[in-house]
Amino acid sequence: MNSDYCLITFCALALMLVFAGAPWVVAQAQDGPTVHFVDRQEIYEAMLLEQQKGYALTKTTNSGRFNAHVILQLARWARARDPEGLPLLIDHEHFFQAYLRVTGLAPLQAPIFIRIPHQYGQDQLIEYRSGHVIETVEQGPLPEIALSVKSWWPDTPRVPSRYSYQDTLSRPHLMVINERMITYRLLAFGDLILFDDIHGMRGRPTSGVYGLLFNVIGAAQIVESRIALSQDGLQVVLGEARKGLLSRTVMATVYPDGTVREANLPAQSELGEIEAMVKQPLKITYKPFAL
Repeated sequence: MNSDYCLITFCALALMLVFAGAPWVVAQAQDGPTVHFVDRQEIYEAMLLEQQKGYALTKTTNSGRFNAHVILQLARWARARDPEGLPLLIDHEHFFQAYLRVTGLAPLQAPIFIRIPHQYGQDQLIEYRSGHVIETVEQGPLPEIALSVKSWWPDTPRVPSRYSYQDTLSRPHLMVINERMITYRLLAFGDLILFDDIHGMRGRPTSGVYGLLFNVIGAAQIVESRIALSQDGLQVVLGEARKGLLSRTVMATVYPDGTVREANLPAQSELGEIEAMVKQPLKITYKPFAL
């Protein structure tokens, strides 16, 4: 097991952040803007589209893919109805109950990356209006859609300012650290998804030789992650983690069942094109984060 695998598995894990025609409710987000409160049925319908793609929704290594596509689908539906509408608020209870419904799991059977955000009341706020996210695209294609996302829970004396948990099913075991406020940009370029300008997510391996190493250097900050998909549902993930002046960019493949293979891609011509796509130079300047 090498350090590239540790970092890319953490990238896939940390990006678990977290709908057609149901009614919207206009509400006031706590300490934030007026928003459209997304109906639970819409969330369920967006998750159902992901379930129909045939990959394992309960696997940590598929969580980034799952959440990204759910959020992007919500934003596409909202943009079709009103391109200049209010930001979307995904309530933690609605998200949790929709996930249980689509997977058929009982609450205590839900994976830890779903249960813990629900326990802390971690909501998600999405800005999808095109003029509010990107300032300029300096290198690379224009995205099909660009979002600013805030994931947070209320700042109250009884609730800690961060939470951490260990994923003992991953190899190596991983510790994930989520701050009370997580912000990032989510962009879609056709088959390529970019998580960029990420703040508030850290983690490290806790078992094996790399667990000992990270005990010394501490947790790494995820700063960027890219996901591209083949026609048969294989993910190609490229992630960058940073600790102080040290930065590491690594690549892996994730199979629909959540199995990770580090570095080299299987010998398929389509995957060579996907690798080139996921590695293409991208340089984007963003508008100030206003959520």
